[in-house]
Amino acid sequence: MNTQPWDQQPDESDRLYSYFLIYKEIPTHIRTIKKTCETLKDNDKKLNLQYLQNVAHEHRWKQRVKAWDKHTQSLMVKGKESSILEMNNRHADISKDCIQLVYDELMNPELRDQDPLKKPYLIQALIRGLEGAVRIERLSLGESTSNTRQVNEGINNLMMVLTDSKKELIKHQDKERMNKDNDNNTIDIEYTKKDD
Repeated sequence: MNTQPWDQQPDESDRLYSYFLIYKEIPTHIRTIKKTCETLKDNDKKLNLQYLQNVAHEHRWKQRVKAWDKHTQSLMVKGKESSILEMNNRHADISKDCIQLVYDELMNPELRDQDPLKKPYLIQALIRGLEGAVRIERLSLGESTSNTRQVNEGINNLMMVLTDSKKELIKHQDKERMNKDNDNNTIDIEYTKKDD
């Protein structure tokens, strides 16, 4: 097995290696030979700073701890990459399920039988859900969402069509209601004339 720079070196005693470990474990922003000496003195080790500086130089502490920091940084990056990949895969799976669910609801025959006044709002909600799921899927797969503006324009146009359809339906219903009321009034008038 290859000895790593942060492992105990062949020419390094257990005692000197224990000093290196203390140096290595000091946070990088305050890591110095002086801080190591102070830590050792706090642990009842009476060491001369000059002696420790010589040991650190002879056993290349700075280079070894630099290799250690680089190694731990690399492990953190790999762990983060793995977590990001896992997250993206999970989001892609969820978004696919959402897209299928919304599509199934849009194709559901019961939607055609809904109250015509509520139908545009139901369709709008489903389309908004579909839009969000598609955006999540594209992001999780690393694809651009720059076409979102075009998608939004398309959805806005569809919403305008649905709103216009609703207005036409209301006009038509109002007209039918007025015709029905007029027909009822005509019958009443005719019935009254026959009585005379």
